Amino acid sequence: MASLREALRNPLPRNDQQRDRLKERLHALPDEALLDALRAGGLPPEPLGMLLDELGDDRRVRERRPEMRHDLCREVLDNGLYFEPNGPGAEYVSQMAMARRAAALFHWAVLPLAKDARYRTPLQELLHHMCRNPSPAAGNWLWDSIVAPANGIAPDLPPEVWQSLLRSMYEQRLASTPAAPAPTAQPPAPASPTTAPDPPAFGSRFNEWTSSLGCVVGSGVGVILVLLTIVLIFA
Repeated sequence: MASLREALRNPLPRNDQQRDRLKERLHALPDEALLDALRAGGLPPEPLGMLLDELGDDRRVRERRPEMRHDLCREVLDNGLYFEPNGPGAEYVSQMAMARRAAALFHWAVLPLAKDARYRTPLQELLHHMCRNPSPAAGNWLWDSIVAPANGIAPDLPPEVWQSLLRSMYEQRLASTPAAPAPTAQPPAPASPTTAPDPPAFGSRFNEWTSSLGCVVGSGVGVILVLLTIVLIFA
């Protein structure tokens, strides 16, 4: 019989009977052996999912020793919840199924220890990476893990982690919003030059003056002629 590592690393497609036999082998092993297989790495997506599903078995999670809980939390955080929508063999795995599996892993392996200061920084880095990941599967993970968990309970994260998550989402929103073009300053229109009117020529001023003087003299002569006419009539 092939060793567990060989069985897990087999990249060939499995039929239902082969899957059932592998699940039975995994179910019979202790957490330590499963963690060793996980740390060995190099697992195709399908057997990796089967291994993580077995580690997330309700009975195992309930009865797990504290030391093993910390070892598994550290391992899955170091590997980004094994969430690789663009990783090797990802084209053969449903993106939604990958997001749901990573969300389940987050809830049973990470959240119970989220307030432990030892995991504060890697947890913030994980959430920042998920917020910046453009893959639709990452959005599904955020929804299933943070926004609307399957158990209906909001994740109990430290305030610093919530703040970091909101900051990452805000930065992502700013990065995806195109900046409005800055208005182009229009140069002020040149003021039209104010030119003083040319002074009238001496000839025109003389004509105006003589014309005015003629009017005065003419008026005076007219008055004198009227008076002389009256004197002659009544003399």
